[in-house]
This record gives sequence, C-alpha cells and structure tokens, in this order.
Amino acid sequence: MTNSDICFNMTKIVLTGPESTGKTFLAENLAAYFDIPWIPEYARTFLQKQEGKYNYDDLLEIAKGQWVLENDIKTEWVLCDTDLLTIKIWSLEKFGECHEWIKRQLIQKDKVYLLCYPDIEWESDPLRENPNDRKRLFGIYENELQELDVPYYIITGRDSWRLSKGKAIVQAIIN
Repeated sequence: MTNSDICFNMTKIVLTGPESTGKTFLAENLAAYFDIPWIPEYARTFLQKQEGKYNYDDLLEIAKGQWVLENDIKTEWVLCDTDLLTIKIWSLEKFGECHEWIKRQLIQKDKVYLLCYPDIEWESDPLRENPNDRKRLFGIYENELQELDVPYYIITGRDSWRLSKGKAIVQAIIN
C-alpha cells in the first residue's frame, strides 16, 4: 500500500493484531511522540473487573464500551489500542458467532490500521488466551481488513524497529 492509497481525512489510527504483538506499546509511544490522544483497550478494564470471566453477551458490552471510548474524543487524530475488529475476531474464535451490532459498526471508513505481526516474543498475561496460534490469527486479521476494504500497514520487528516503522507510517498519515 502506498501513501496515495490512504484517505487523509481519517481520524482513527488503530493498532490491531493477535495478542502480545506490541499494540499497547505502540499506541502509548506513538501517541506520546505525535502528541495525540490514545484510547486504551476497553476489554482489559472490563475483564479485570470480571476476573477474566466472560460470556458471549459480555462481548457486546465490551464492544459498546470500546465504541464509546473511540467516539467520545473529538480531535483530528486519535490512536486506538484495538477496536471492534478484535472483538469480532475474538467472538468468532471463542463462540463461533458475532453480534450483528459489532459487524455493523465495523463498516466505518474513518480508520487506518497498523496490523502488528506476531514476530515478537509472547508475554504471558492472565487475560491472554492464544499463545500458540498467533500467526494463524494474524492471517484472519489480514483477511478481515481486506474484506472491510480499509487501508492497513503491517508492522514487524523488535521494539525499536517496530516503533520506528510505526512513526514513519503515522507521519505519512497525519501529514
């Protein structure tokens, strides 16, 4: 994808991809570097309160919480540490189905995605569930992004390289 493929009136830059691929690290660091707000992953807060326990209907509540966080900020640019795409994939993986509300909200075209490749070491976390199939999940993310017909870039490499690549891409988007 080239810079000319990006619609520059987009407002949301979304970090997405399988678990433990550096999304939060990138969101925090890119937001600080570009001095723009970032939206944390609502699911993490929700699941911590639930001690990691959830059911199918909880995913709709998580999705609505994420959506509110994303849409409450009224700035030209915002970085999102995940979005509803992750919840859709998570729902399909865990329960074999996804709420229609989540699917409808994904039609928004005001986003560009930074898809994080699972080439960094897995970090254990009580809320993470998929340490062994991150490459398969990456393929699902990429297929979903292609199906949504939204611009995306793949982020690879270790921390400093990953961050440098992210900075270059975000710089191209916001200029």
